[in-house]
Amino acid sequence: MKSLFKKSVMKHKIFVIIFALFACALHAQEVTKLIWDFPVRPGTEEWNSLKTEKERIATIQVPEEILAKATTEELALLAVSFPLFGYYTAFSPKQNEFNVMLFRFNVIRALCSRREDVGRHLIAIYKDTGMDGFEKMPVNNEFWTVKLHFVELLLSQPEIISTMTLSD
Repeated sequence: MKSLFKKSVMKHKIFVIIFALFACALHAQEVTKLIWDFPVRPGTEEWNSLKTEKERIATIQVPEEILAKATTEELALLAVSFPLFGYYTAFSPKQNEFNVMLFRFNVIRALCSRREDVGRHLIAIYKDTGMDGFEKMPVNNEFWTVKLHFVELLLSQPEIISTMTLSD
């Protein structure tokens, strides 16, 4: 009888392991890839060789051809993933923070200017956060709480709010 019980427990453990592996495989398939990655980032040798803020801001701009072909989801992910996402924290009051980002970074302008479904995609990013950061989105979790605040700042803008529906 004991032997039969051990076999049953072993089968149960194997089932749980297989189920967990299957769930991980499904989760991995849900993760999308960024349409473009920023080749120069703060902390790199190339970034450190830039002498002025103007040079750094120019280096971080997304090529116009990438912005033109990007979907709203891709633009939202780029906006949350771009290396100077925390730049807004140097300004106050809150609306000035957003205005500086909008004025200086083309990915933020692209996201806010011509997208009817931007609110839906920002809400999806917001909902993706857990206790340890972003769970499924291809967003680096370094400084994730600042990135989450940035998403909230975006979501609070009238041009974003106007794109949302009750189902969002």
